[in-house]
Amino acid sequence: MKAGTYKVKAKGHGSSFMPMEVTLSDNAIQRIRVDASGETSGIADEVFKRLPAKIVKGQTLNVDTVAGATISSRGVVDGVAEAITLAGGDATEWKQRAKPEAATQAAQVEEYQTDVVVVGALWRRGHKPVEPMGYAFIHVLGDWVTEYGATILTETRAENLLMENSRVVGVVAHKTDGTKVTVRAKSVFLTAGGFGANTPMVQKYNTYWKHIDDDIATTNSPAITGDGISLGQEAGAELTGELFTGLQTPPENFIMVNQEGKRFVNEFAERDTLAAATIAQGGLFYLIADDKIKETAYNTTQESIDAQVEAGTLFKADTLSELAGKVGMDPATLEDTINKYNSYVDAGHDPEFGKSAFHLKCEVAPFYATPRKPAIHHTMGGLAIDEYGHVLDKAGQVIAGLYSAGENAGGLHAGNRLGGNSLADIFTFGRLAADTAAQENG
Repeated sequence: MKAGTYKVKAKGHGSSFMPMEVTLSDNAIQRIRVDASGETSGIADEVFKRLPAKIVKGQTLNVDTVAGATISSRGVVDGVAEAITLAGGDATEWKQRAKPEAATQAAQVEEYQTDVVVVGALWRRGHKPVEPMGYAFIHVLGDWVTEYGATILTETRAENLLMENSRVVGVVAHKTDGTKVTVRAKSVFLTAGGFGANTPMVQKYNTYWKHIDDDIATTNSPAITGDGISLGQEAGAELTGELFTGLQTPPENFIMVNQEGKRFVNEFAERDTLAAATIAQGGLFYLIADDKIKETAYNTTQESIDAQVEAGTLFKADTLSELAGKVGMDPATLEDTINKYNSYVDAGHDPEFGKSAFHLKCEVAPFYATPRKPAIHHTMGGLAIDEYGHVLDKAGQVIAGLYSAGENAGGLHAGNRLGGNSLADIFTFGRLAADTAAQENG
C-alpha cells in the first residue's frame, strides 16, 4: 500500500456519510479518525471508541459490529476498506483476515459483592425527543449512575443466577475475553428488555399472529434476545402477557398502499390492526407521501431522506405515474388511489376504511414511496411481576431477591401497547422495584 493519510466518507446511521481519516503505512493501519458529528449520540460514542481500536490492534477488518449500532459499525469498516483500496491495497483480503484474537492469558476471574446488581441495558427510543432517538433518557440515567459510583460492565453476558435457599443472591457472567464474573448481591434486577431480536423465541411464544417469517426484522436493539426472561425462568418465574409484533404507526397523513398500488387499511388504526392487514397483503407495502406530507415525518432529516433515495431504499419521483413505475405498480391504479384519497381529505370522510385523522392531500411534487414490512417492535410477554416489581413464580409467590421491570416483564400492556407507554412503564416500575428492594433488603 502507499503510505499516507486518506480522507474517505462512509455511510452512517443518521447522516448520509461520516468523514473519516485513515492513516496507513505500507503494510499496516496506523490510525482511524472519524467525524461523527452527524451521527446519533449514544450510537457513535460506543462505535468510535471500540471499533477503530479493534481494527488497529488486530490489523483486520474482520471485526464484530458493536451491539445496537450495526449500521455505524459497518460504516467504519467500509470507510477503512475504501482507504485501503485508494492506497492500492486489497480491502477484500483485509476483510477475510482472522478476527482479533481474545486474550491468550489464563482465564481470569472477577468477583463483586454489592447491594444491587442490574442485568440489562438502556436502548434509545422516544417520540419527538429533545435529543435524537431518545438519547436524552440514556445519558441522564447514565450520568447519574456514573456520578454515584456504580460499576458498569459492558461486553459482559449474564448467564446464570445464583440461588441459595430459594433466594436469588447474585449473577454469574462472562466477558467477551473469557473472564468469569461473579456478582453477589442482596437484590437482583432483570431489565434486559424483551425478545424482539430472537426470532426462534418469537415464533415459540407467538399466540397472536398467524405467521412469523424466519427473516422478520426488528426495530428494537439487536441485543434484545430474551436473556433476562430466560434468567428469570431459571429461578422458576412464571411468564405472562401477549406477544406483540407490530408496525410503527405512520404519521397521520401518510398513505399505505399494497404492491398493486391500492389502499388496504385505515392508516391510523391500532398497531395490531395495521400489522394484521399488512400480513394479509403478503407483508410488503409502501408508504406514499408528497413533499408536504414528508415534512411531518419524525426522527428524520432531508439529508437522511436523500441518502436513502441514493441508496435505493426509498423512491422519489416528480409524478405519481413515474413513482409507480419505479416500484412496479400500475401507474393508473396508484393515481386513482391517490385521487380518491385526496377527495376524502376534502370531504373530511373516508368511505373505504373510515380514516378520520388527516388534513393534507398528496399532491405536491416530489412524491415518495417507502417500502415497509411488519417488524417486531415490542414484545409484551415477559416475567410475571406484582405491583411492587417482585418477580413471581408459577404459584404466584414472590421469588425472594428478584425484581424486574420494563419489557423484561409482561402483562402490563394487555393486547395492544400504545406508542410511548413503554417509557412510562420503565420509569414507573423501575422506580417501584428499586423502592421495594431498598425497603426489603436495605
